Amino acid sequence: MLGERYLALGDRSKARDHFQAARDRDLMPFRARSEFNRVLAEVCAARGVPVVPMHEVFNLNSRDGIPGQEVFTEHVHPNHLGYFLMAQQFWAGIYDNDRLAPKSSWDLSRQLSNEAYWKMAAATPLDVAIGAMRTEVLKKNWPFQATPLPDSLRLPKLATAMDSIAFDHIAYRIDWATAHLQAAKFLIAKGQAVAAQSEYEAILNLRPEHLEAQLGLAGLYYRAKQYQAAESLLVQLAARHPDSPYAAARLGLVYLVVQQNEKAMRLLEKAVIAAAKLENMPARDLLEMQYHLALAYALDGAREKAKVLLREILLKNPRHAEAQSLFEQLNL
Repeated sequence: MLGERYLALGDRSKARDHFQAARDRDLMPFRARSEFNRVLAEVCAARGVPVVPMHEVFNLNSRDGIPGQEVFTEHVHPNHLGYFLMAQQFWAGIYDNDRLAPKSSWDLSRQLSNEAYWKMAAATPLDVAIGAMRTEVLKKNWPFQATPLPDSLRLPKLATAMDSIAFDHIAYRIDWATAHLQAAKFLIAKGQAVAAQSEYEAILNLRPEHLEAQLGLAGLYYRAKQYQAAESLLVQLAARHPDSPYAAARLGLVYLVVQQNEKAMRLLEKAVIAAAKLENMPARDLLEMQYHLALAYALDGAREKAKVLLREILLKNPRHAEAQSLFEQLNL
């Protein structure tokens, strides 16, 4: 309390002293006390062991020079920025002190910008929301609360759709990957393709083989007319999942758009055969694959083969506008 009072009065020096005193007197000393840090610094100095100055770095990146929510999730664990700063400083400590290898052997031309490394960390808005919500729930329990709060006050506030997805995850209703898939679909519906891409990439950073995330990312490339990127991803996907009708169908559609019709027909035929064998295949998805195959046949001049497929589609769904239009064109 005294630290907060002095901080409100603008006396950062006294505020810092009282915050440090509160840490040192913590009944649950998860954090290293001042005495421990002092002894550690003395031992390292005596033995010539470099010490990374994380206290100073966190101070510089915190409001009023006092580490708080800018770099910590609660009172112990760093947040995503805190860990980023730690990684940055540990690298600098290794390099500056000739640890692991002498400076002369380091190839600094490979070094990227902080912005590039931050993007590579792939911490999405959903991840941040999950972390914030876990922290909010944690702080509503002991030892942050002397007496237990009622359930109505312990539950987090769900202000946005992203909050709802995050809560479903921390409540163990959906797993982490499913949460990111739902976030990506929500963002696509909102027209935020770049943000949706980061959600798919977050999954693939940890689970490169994840089929639905790969298909989702390829779909974003396709809608953005980045056909080469879509092809590259789908070729790998089709090789990794040879029995997936979706991988073959999406790749066939890319080839159809870039006018490589022979490849498109071969892949779409494979997709339709594979899809027809699946008991749980959504009827709508199968019809779309059949329509694109019929379109490939029509473009190749195989009008009768196209019409057979189109009749089958229209028998199942007489309101399929694209199939009806193509069928009428072929009958002119």
